[in-house]
Amino acid sequence: MREVTPIPPEAATLPPPPPTAGQLASQGEQCFARRDYVGAASAFRDALRLQPDNAAVWSNFAAVLYEQHQLDDSILAAREALRLAPGMLEAWNNLGTTLNQAGRPMEAVDAYQAALTIKPSSDVWSNQGSAYKAAGRIEDALTCYGNALALDPTNWRAWSNMLLVLHYSEKHSIAEIAAAHRQFGDAAGTPPAKLPAKTPKKRLRIGLVSADFYNHPVGRLLLPVLQAKQGGRFEWFGYLNNPFRDSVTEQICQALDGARLIASASDQAFAQQVAIDDIDILIDLSGHTRGNRLRAFNQRMAPVQATWLGYAFTTGLPAMDFIIADPGVLPLTDVELYTETPVYLPHFYLLAGQPKTTLKPSPPPMLRQAYPTFGSFNNPAKISAQVLALWVRLLRETPNSRLLFKSKAYADATLCQKMRTLFANDGVASERLSFESESWGDSYFESYSRIDIALDPFPFPGLMTSLDTLWMGVPVVTLQARGGILGRHAARLLELIGHPEWVAHSEDDYLRVVGKLLADPQQLATWRSSLRTKMSHAAFMDGQRFVSDFEAVLVAMAATKGITLDDAPTP
Repeated sequence: MREVTPIPPEAATLPPPPPTAGQLASQGEQCFARRDYVGAASAFRDALRLQPDNAAVWSNFAAVLYEQHQLDDSILAAREALRLAPGMLEAWNNLGTTLNQAGRPMEAVDAYQAALTIKPSSDVWSNQGSAYKAAGRIEDALTCYGNALALDPTNWRAWSNMLLVLHYSEKHSIAEIAAAHRQFGDAAGTPPAKLPAKTPKKRLRIGLVSADFYNHPVGRLLLPVLQAKQGGRFEWFGYLNNPFRDSVTEQICQALDGARLIASASDQAFAQQVAIDDIDILIDLSGHTRGNRLRAFNQRMAPVQATWLGYAFTTGLPAMDFIIADPGVLPLTDVELYTETPVYLPHFYLLAGQPKTTLKPSPPPMLRQAYPTFGSFNNPAKISAQVLALWVRLLRETPNSRLLFKSKAYADATLCQKMRTLFANDGVASERLSFESESWGDSYFESYSRIDIALDPFPFPGLMTSLDTLWMGVPVVTLQARGGILGRHAARLLELIGHPEWVAHSEDDYLRVVGKLLADPQQLATWRSSLRTKMSHAAFMDGQRFVSDFEAVLVAMAATKGITLDDAPTP
């Protein structure tokens, strides 16, 4: 009989055993850590098929769905985790974060409170502050950020959240806000010495850093600058800290000479990439807004560092050399508020592209209705108690008038009812108020056809909202309430389109300006049809002029650090 040779175990062809629920959960966590959200979601789903009662996996699944912007499913997953494990802090935190993103801030506050009851956490206190901010409860938000910093004075995110929200507070002067930013700069520590400049150069290499390279005010304002730039003495690099990408992201990347994804990069890896790219001027586009990388800037990544566009106030960081502005928004009387050295563009420090809509301005609705309709499409966090009191006066003094509120947070029924109650307590019937959540594209721009006059909040006025409003032909009434770049946005826009008379200088003057606009509906209709033309010819929409001025400012900033250009022809 022929001898049978056994097959060694390593040569066996049996398929490997299927992964266990624990292995799939671990795989999902690894995918999540490297921001592979599709892979993470798939792994967590498979793990839950095998082990549907695993609360930790449900909580992690909720976090992945949030990152994929599947907010309704994320909420369901977080609630399932909490059904299985009511004391899971992470699940309460995930639920709060998703509810806030979904425009339900007061529900988010309750979720964060449940988490804090389980265990005090600096990050959760900061998150709860952000939910209060979204609901317009600014002083409550500031209290939360204070609690976060009391637990962890090095929590940079809580610092940034607090500094941003101070701008919404009517109880703090601009000098007090500036002092808080300086306090942050002191806490950040002394930055390293300035990097040596490599000069002369044929081209300046400019780096732009933001988490908002998408359909966000920063993305919308940056895109026309990049599209209008000329080839020659500059190379442009983008460092994208975005949570996600969209068509605006793709257009920005196409206009750049190099795009780097840094969302999952450590500060050290980010700095190494900036060094590899040989960046001369690194520009922060976030300030203290969400997703900023100020901690990395504080380590001095480039010879020249500047802030522009996304924050409109000082960062407070000693390592930030310049802030880009114009004399209209940052007069010499305000320079002491900034730790950076101002550099000035001659007209407006921003370039506005044409809003993406096919709609044309419509006649004022008061011509076909028996009453005027005011509108506020701003973030409700900007609507302070002082603003509400003034708008109550306006509605009481303008019989039959209506007020339309529109913003993402108005998906929260609790918030809407609170607003109705506040007005009703002062004699304004609830049926005179309307609330709409956010919309997009032409649906959003069509909303402007339902209002006659836009009411700008204060002390934090609108910028992108004001640009959209004016483009649709709707006059904006604003109050010049506080100094600093941010406080002058709306007033400066109105000056540049030839309507400084819509800028009020007191609350009584605010009501007077509105009354004068309402007194002549036909003139209102004329302005409605002419505002778009005025905007099209304004300095803040002249791309070629803006880019020429902007490049001159970049050359001047580089020269102050010893970086010069060799203007010899490029081979």
